[in-house]
Amino acid sequence: MSRRNSLFIGLILAAVLVGLTACSPLSPVDRQPASPVDHAIGRLTSGDASVDLVLRAEGGDRWALQATYTFPAGRYTGVLLIVARSDQPIVQRQTQDQIAELPVVLRQELPDLKPGQWVNVSAAVQLPSGDMTQLGVARLEAVAGPEGWRVIELSSAAAPTPASAAPTVTGAAATASATGTVVTVPVVTVVVTGPAATATPIPSTGAATATPQPPTATAVPPTATPAPVAAAVSISAPAAGASLTTSAEVRGTASAFENQVTIQVLDARGQILGQQQALVQAEMGQAGPFQVSVPFPQVTLGQEGTVRAYVVSPKDGSVVAEASVKVRLVGAQILPTRQPTATPTPVPVAGALVEISEPAPNAILKDIVVVRGRARAFENELTVQVRELDGTVLGQAQVIFRAEPGEIGEWEARVDFDDPATARPGQVYAFTISPKDGSIAADDVVSVRLAGRR
Repeated sequence: MSRRNSLFIGLILAAVLVGLTACSPLSPVDRQPASPVDHAIGRLTSGDASVDLVLRAEGGDRWALQATYTFPAGRYTGVLLIVARSDQPIVQRQTQDQIAELPVVLRQELPDLKPGQWVNVSAAVQLPSGDMTQLGVARLEAVAGPEGWRVIELSSAAAPTPASAAPTVTGAAATASATGTVVTVPVVTVVVTGPAATATPIPSTGAATATPQPPTATAVPPTATPAPVAAAVSISAPAAGASLTTSAEVRGTASAFENQVTIQVLDARGQILGQQQALVQAEMGQAGPFQVSVPFPQVTLGQEGTVRAYVVSPKDGSVVAEASVKVRLVGAQILPTRQPTATPTPVPVAGALVEISEPAPNAILKDIVVVRGRARAFENELTVQVRELDGTVLGQAQVIFRAEPGEIGEWEARVDFDDPATARPGQVYAFTISPKDGSIAADDVVSVRLAGRR
């Protein structure tokens, strides 16, 4: 083969190799998605603590919220970030109460919502005492198209603006200040513009303040942030005496920490048949309506029941507000296939009696208590509870004592119970129910002191 032919064949092979390389799949490096892009929302402040909020476009339809908390070292013991949705009563909550270094950065993926729906973002810091100090609230609205979200409200929880101080708005962050005073941040509108996929990538330094594509901000007249109201709750439905079978449609009004209200359906003994969380439809810390359906198993015997709604303290979990409505729980209807030939249906014991002799009044209880007394009860059965003053049952035991039917007998019960977080008053409560309608036929109570876990 001539030298010229060899050179020609070599050129052809080189061209084929170049073509194959051009058609081959991209390497893993080539297929890596675009870098996340941060869009600054603004800063919420209260006193010497602040949080910077950033919308992060992570490519495609994925968006996340990044909150960077800063405050004097040792001044606070924890941080809190809450995202509440408009389309369903779900709250996504993040906490960090063991702060190793500052700033503290929390990240929360944003849910997929239809255009026009929104999420409320609430940020808070925790004092060494356990009290929460709210920094403020931002509201983000879902929009159609590649923009993904727009921020329609940014309200700090700081003190009202002094008459001598005029707040200003700078870029995406709304700030205002006066000498020695932190003032209310006005409501601003921030619209994230441009597709997330084509936005300029930010350097991968992990800094929460990177803003490669600054959003626009249009200031509107300052709006006073409503002061948080005291915890409260009321029930408007069901009505007192309403008959319930397997579910309760509960409506009411409340103001609560994190806008959360707990709804319970209790039987005649105070046992929980069903429980659900309801979300108050209002700005964080403000009063508003709530509605929730609470399913529960049907009771065997018809009896009096209770629908209870309560709000707990963010400091120690104690109940700070509650309301209840007495209702009628409809029992299951079981029809016999033939006439009974056995002993006639039992009737309530005449003169039902329950007495507690131990523990003594004001005794200090922790973890376990042995309760003694005497009783006369249907089928010689009674229930013994350790509970808080608001009726919250911490522990319970069933007792069957020895005695002739209709006679008084001695009884003893060991009750294991969950200690509350802190020391507080409590009760030892014993009762027996009527076989006729499930109501309490006799009971007794002793006031005690619950030692608490600390």
